[in-house]
Amino acid sequence: MKIATLRSLGFIIAVIAALSPLVSWLGLPSAAMAQGPGMRVLGVSQQDLTGDGRPDLTVIDCSFYTDHDRVLVYDGASDMQASDDWSVATDFLNDTWVFDAGADGRAKLIIQFSTTTDGVQADIYDDEDGDGQVSYVVRAGRAMVTESSHPILRITAAPNWTRPDGSLNYNFRMVQYGPLLTQESSSLSPFLKRGSKPVFERLFVDADNDGVPEYYLYRLLAETPKSQGLERASILSNEGRARPRPSPAAIFWPLLGRDSDDSHQNYFATAPTIDYDWGLARIRDAGSAGYPVESGFHINSLRYMQPHVRYVPDFENTMAYYDLAGDHDTYPELHIRHRYYEADDLYGEKVWPAVNEVRYSWSQTGQPGLYWDYKLGLVGRRLITSTVAFGDFPVAIVPYAELPRWVTGNTWDFATFVAREGKGYSSSEGIYEWAPIENKDQDIVRADGMASTGADSLSALAYVQGLTPDAPRDKFAFMRDGFRGEYSFKYGIQPYLYFSPIDRKLHLLNAERGVWNIDGNAEVRYASLSGRYIDQWTYTQRIAGPQAITITRQLNAAGTHLLYSGGDEVVIREAGAVPSLFETLPPTNHTEWQVLGAKLGVSGGTFGPGDFKEMMRQFAGPEMTVSHARLRDYRPAAGNGFRFALELQPGFGVSGASLLDLTGVGPGTYVFTYDGSFSLQPLTTPKLSLKLVARPARGTDLLVDSPLLVQIEAANSGSADARGLKLIVTTHQGQATETEISRQTVDVLAGAPARATLSWSPAAAGSAELRARLEGPDGAVVAQVLQQVNVAAGRSDAERTLLTVSTAEGWHLPALLLLLVLPFVTGLIVRAALNSSPWKA
Repeated sequence: MKIATLRSLGFIIAVIAALSPLVSWLGLPSAAMAQGPGMRVLGVSQQDLTGDGRPDLTVIDCSFYTDHDRVLVYDGASDMQASDDWSVATDFLNDTWVFDAGADGRAKLIIQFSTTTDGVQADIYDDEDGDGQVSYVVRAGRAMVTESSHPILRITAAPNWTRPDGSLNYNFRMVQYGPLLTQESSSLSPFLKRGSKPVFERLFVDADNDGVPEYYLYRLLAETPKSQGLERASILSNEGRARPRPSPAAIFWPLLGRDSDDSHQNYFATAPTIDYDWGLARIRDAGSAGYPVESGFHINSLRYMQPHVRYVPDFENTMAYYDLAGDHDTYPELHIRHRYYEADDLYGEKVWPAVNEVRYSWSQTGQPGLYWDYKLGLVGRRLITSTVAFGDFPVAIVPYAELPRWVTGNTWDFATFVAREGKGYSSSEGIYEWAPIENKDQDIVRADGMASTGADSLSALAYVQGLTPDAPRDKFAFMRDGFRGEYSFKYGIQPYLYFSPIDRKLHLLNAERGVWNIDGNAEVRYASLSGRYIDQWTYTQRIAGPQAITITRQLNAAGTHLLYSGGDEVVIREAGAVPSLFETLPPTNHTEWQVLGAKLGVSGGTFGPGDFKEMMRQFAGPEMTVSHARLRDYRPAAGNGFRFALELQPGFGVSGASLLDLTGVGPGTYVFTYDGSFSLQPLTTPKLSLKLVARPARGTDLLVDSPLLVQIEAANSGSADARGLKLIVTTHQGQATETEISRQTVDVLAGAPARATLSWSPAAAGSAELRARLEGPDGAVVAQVLQQVNVAAGRSDAERTLLTVSTAEGWHLPALLLLLVLPFVTGLIVRAALNSSPWKA
């Protein structure tokens, strides 16, 4: 029997309407809350399926997917109200909702609502067998699902779906019993089997019940192989106390239906929802949709999370966002990504005791749309000792409010700095370029046109692990168009920046080198030859055509002079430019952000990136110009001294102040040295020689089990520097072939010997030959030395090497000290590892 409305219940319906806040608290839906603007109700009718004079089925003709859809709501507890208002006739307490998208008689989604001892529950069924529908039968007026014995998703809330004011109650739990559609194309898919065993859990928590969720927690429950580096746990924390708005695409129930624009919002901008694919009759996704957040953080970890056990998130230990501008425009001005692995982490990088890789990106201009102006990339070895509680889950992270100061207040082993100089790109995770260890698609395009490869990351990791003395310079040889980067492989300080009065740019303090890719055809390369501040700028522009042209200019800053070379002329100005106008840590709060912005606003220059003459002429002082000349091989000397080679071409001329005495000097190449005054000598080719001294590292006898300390000195008695040489050390014993035990790139500067120390343990007794040689860039041997040593019998030991390069100040002894203590330290590490091993009996 079809029933429209029952007048006898009119008074009851009026009372229910008057008590709508109470109705909401009891779990009955509010049309204003649960009906999105894209959904339309076309009509409501009811049927009595059991003949008892009461409605058992409410049919809602509506439009949520097509122009005409239908929802069948079956009574679950003999309490369905007679009404043509769906929000009065139905409930989310015990009814079964069957969604017929397209009104073709096929169920695309079924939700069975019920109550529990402490709240409410929704069992959600989608298509399991791939026929595009969800099967069910109706018996005695009740709908029973036959598609599956268990739902794909179960959602529970306590005490109800809504709060007294009708807004969503953010204390609910989603448990997943199989793969959602988006997960089927992920690496998780093979492990998410449908059935009665939970495979995934999502917790949504509003601990103080004020309608603002504190955090969402997602964790994988399905068993997976330990060897698989899968994302197993996530936390999203609402530090900005954002109040989510109801989903504008909600379909009756506030948790069903996701707006297509939700993914462009912050992850607390809208309520968590079920994203449903009506065409496939499958749940596409469930939970929060937006990314990232203006004030808050999230965690993505590869490790399983268990309640009541201190959890150490690896991989993305913290992805934090801060509203430095205080403008509440939904866009953060600071992003901190802390990638973290402890030494015993199965998925980590085996750095003792831990490895931290930090990406610290901030927008100084406040340009909306997730555009970032600066980024620091930092590497350290610092254990996290703090713990933050998320309900029953204690988590090892640096607290959100302390994280910016934790980054800027600590010292770091290895640092990169990137500045956006062009349009840049929008990114939800800061500036990707020049991650110290990790490799990203956006990292670099090499000069040969090939993209950066994993080998660059492997070399960086090997350097951080101490497995090689070779810094990963190739990884930072090139930069994306419109960005500028600098690096320091032996950083050792807090992440200080400084502002150069010469190029009017922010730079990394203690940077070694850098590059600014202006537009893909022109670049500026930077060098810190004196060790603390950038003091050399080299501009190169490549002009394509039938006859390709390369333009090169260079500016060098000494303590007392500025030296320019380019366009067939050399300009020297006597001017004492201070290397820094101000030094600063990156901003950690609104005040610091404002102060830095004000300083940069009044200090910026207006000259082009390669206009070195204008940069030089900011500083007053006498100036000398030499035409038809070229300056090269500039480098600092002791104190404020420096030296360079000056090529004088036929017909060269001099104008301006007489800073260099070129009286009687003819065309040719000369070396000028400044140590308070200028002196010159003709440039002579490098004259290279090698010395090799070998002796036992311990005692007086060289045994098979005793390391041999080898000290090598490369000298250059010419006046021209020799750069980019290969220092190669080999051994030869008996009938065995010659074995290379070390290879290192070295510069042998005129008058400044390069020294190397290595340790070699011979593999067998007898006479051994040690040979060191220098090879030029073309592979030709330019110097070599040979020494014979006699090795006495002893315990067999494989060859091992450790090579370090030092400057002219003295021999580099840490290699020897390491060799002496290595056996003792190794024993301690092995013992500690055995004591802490999870497989220990």
